[in-house]
Amino acid sequence: MNTKVSAKNIISMTGLFCAYYFGAAFASGREMMQFFSGFGISGFLGLIPVAVLYTVMGMIITEGAYKEQFLDPYDFFPYSCGRKLGAVFVWILTVLLAGDMMMMTASAGANLNENIGMPLFAGRCIVFVSAATVCLGLERIVDIVSKLGPFVAIFIGVVSIIAIVKCHTTMAEGNAAIPSLDIYTGNNNIAISSFKYTMYNVLTILPVLVVSGGKSNSIRESRIISITQVAALIFVCILVIISQIKNIQEIYYLQIPSLMIIHIYMPVIQNIFSIILLICTYSSTTVMMWALVRKFTEEGRPSYYILTIGISIVIFIGSGLFTFSQILDYITSIGMYAGVLFFIVTVVNTVRRKTGRI
Repeated sequence: MNTKVSAKNIISMTGLFCAYYFGAAFASGREMMQFFSGFGISGFLGLIPVAVLYTVMGMIITEGAYKEQFLDPYDFFPYSCGRKLGAVFVWILTVLLAGDMMMMTASAGANLNENIGMPLFAGRCIVFVSAATVCLGLERIVDIVSKLGPFVAIFIGVVSIIAIVKCHTTMAEGNAAIPSLDIYTGNNNIAISSFKYTMYNVLTILPVLVVSGGKSNSIRESRIISITQVAALIFVCILVIISQIKNIQEIYYLQIPSLMIIHIYMPVIQNIFSIILLICTYSSTTVMMWALVRKFTEEGRPSYYILTIGISIVIFIGSGLFTFSQILDYITSIGMYAGVLFFIVTVVNTVRRKTGRI
């Protein structure tokens, strides 16, 4: 049995995951505010199911991808859920990826508009840069995007730490102020919010997990990658939530809370942050667009390039029809129910497969 473990590959795949996950929605601070920080200190409890369920699903998906060496992410669905139900999940993920890309592209437009006054469409043009990268193929995508992940994670972490240290408001004071503020969360309590967030993302992170598993050197390495990916995510989430609770009265009403935090504590890098958000949008939408295009065609064919351009145009137009918060609420509501079913079926079938019942 192969037990090879490469530290370089673990770092690369963790970087790819961070680049994929820390898109504009996360880096803007709106995602954490809406699902966790808006509930105060209890928001930390919401990270527990995120950590546990992401690790479980990460290990299942990366191990399956390592063993089967799927040609594209969608091949995992019939493997884990059967042919008929798997076909349904294929289309659900297709819709969710399109919605996610619209959300991040809308966020990029809001970013440049709020920060330096550029028209909303200007930031949304980043989707065409993603399209150009997708045309290069998966190997180049992984090579480029995996290097951006650690940089983005470190930047978000450092900004959060500086905000935590410099803010004179205590966690207790910030937490006490939350009930009197009109914070949009879209959910009644942290349990529902965390569950909704986790179940939605169980589906949307599948493409990067399949790629991670396919590029692992062994089952052991695929499991380690799953753990390091989730550990990096939770660590950054904790820092962001602390910084947001301490600064809640200044940022709770904003589409891009992180921008205000930087304006208050690090104004000299405010314009740099706009670039960081564009990088976050680029890294996430690039992997998502590749997964979406691979649903319909193979790399290298003329249809691959035509479809890539067509999808980028649709995402550009669609991202201008709704606000960032509206898209975030819509797609998480849809994805949550599908995510619950996907999680249950995948776990049950994994147990059956390991016990020889499949």
